[in-house]
Amino acid sequence: NRGGEVSVMIPEEDQSWLSLEGVSASPTNGRTVLTFSVLPNVGVPRDADVSFTSATDYQETILHVIFTQSGSEGTVEAPFTVEQAIAFTNDAGGACPIPVYIQGVVSKVEAGFTAETGYAVFWISSDGIFHNDVSLDFEAFRVRYLDNKSWSAGDAQIGVGDKVTLYGPTTLYRGFAEIPANSGWVYRHDPLATAPSPTVPEGGSEGTGTEIWK
Repeated sequence: NRGGEVSVMIPEEDQSWLSLEGVSASPTNGRTVLTFSVLPNVGVPRDADVSFTSATDYQETILHVIFTQSGSEGTVEAPFTVEQAIAFTNDAGGACPIPVYIQGVVSKVEAGFTAETGYAVFWISSDGIFHNDVSLDFEAFRVRYLDNKSWSAGDAQIGVGDKVTLYGPTTLYRGFAEIPANSGWVYRHDPLATAPSPTVPEGGSEGTGTEIWK
């Protein structure tokens, strides 16, 4: 802006971490320079819709800018649990465009990866059980494979019991939190292998196989 006044409106709910620190004029071109102060984020990713109003004697212009800040949760170092991802999506009003990392165990496979589509549709939970519960189940809908690439023959197939870390934005669909179609991928995939059940001696009790993570 040059030759007019600028006012800034920061939403009240975001003023605890984002504030306008100063307003000055550039010495080279006279434009208004706004300086903001942003506090460190030790929680989930967040954003603020800040409006700028520029007024002169002839007109008023309003500009909206989205300030986005990643957090210490939902990151690659500290992925969300399934329950945290569900709460995060609901707290965001049912949709959050900020990509986050979510860790869980595959509980149900709707459609495995194929070379034709390159994506899969499956559900994850914290315990590897599909509960059909909006507070416990998270859907990966048409997610791509590692490095955001299409799955190809020779890649590991997704299966119930696999540990995965997903990456992508989140939304709600029919009450369930999900990564929407074609917007996320499997960041990490640890397939589950089940060792053969041990031989049960005559008269002995039945044993169970030992589960190992590759």
